[in-house]
Amino acid sequence: VYPRRMLNIALAMLDAQHAEQATTSPKSDQPAPDKTVSVKTAADQKKLDKTESEHTTFILMAGEAAKSSRSQYGVPESVTVAQAILESGWGKSQLTTVTKNHFGMKCFDQLFGKIATSCADSPTVECNPMFGCYGTTAAFRVYKSVADSFADHAQQLHESARYKPAFKYTKDADQFIREVHKAGYATDPKYTDKIINL
Repeated sequence: VYPRRMLNIALAMLDAQHAEQATTSPKSDQPAPDKTVSVKTAADQKKLDKTESEHTTFILMAGEAAKSSRSQYGVPESVTVAQAILESGWGKSQLTTVTKNHFGMKCFDQLFGKIATSCADSPTVECNPMFGCYGTTAAFRVYKSVADSFADHAQQLHESARYKPAFKYTKDADQFIREVHKAGYATDPKYTDKIINL
């Protein structure tokens, strides 16, 4: 519940910032984060505050890139942000810190597309109905910048024929990610639920 609330609040804050810049009239009616997590000590509170601050910073960064994905390709902003959170571990996964790959975008036959610069092997988990989930190594795309990772993600969703059914639901983020998952975006059978719950 906490990350979904933070996602909605941060996206609202980002929208408010853009509206404020457009109208030059300050907004003071932004909702404060709902802190429903019980805090037992001052150290716990400090850790919670730091985590919330890091998450808000990440969501604002991802939200800005997601707006571009939405305007250029029609990918719902909340889907882009939630996928970036899940796939990159809030931007802190080893894969993300080394490759700037925020979406687990893979190379196939060492092909990395038009935006990535190369491929790098990294540990991952794949799931298969017959064998369950298991650890393996795969080749992932490497980017010069975070912005390139977000652009490649949106472009692949938009240009790949297998994801075309999702674009019937650009105004329904939950159904959009269901269609993307159904088309084979991720092997985790719980992927859609994980994204929607963010």
